Amino acid sequence: VAQMKCGNYTIALVDLDAALELDQRTAVALARKGQALFAMGRRDEAFECVEKARAIDPKLPELKKIKKTDLLVVAVRG
Repeated sequence: VAQMKCGNYTIALVDLDAALELDQRTAVALARKGQALFAMGRRDEAFECVEKARAIDPKLPELKKIKKTDLLVVAVRG
């Protein structure tokens, strides 16, 4: 989280990928990875992570931080 707040998205992705290696169904890590990818302009990958997180835990607070309109653009373009 600290890396993302500082804008260090590449480092954040390394940490999040390490967490996901331990447990691929960690909704928090998937949602945060989606946030980092979105901030890096990698919207298709972000959408995929967010959808996986939503499937695991649709009420996850991290998902509320992600603007649905931003992800809808990706889904429609898809």
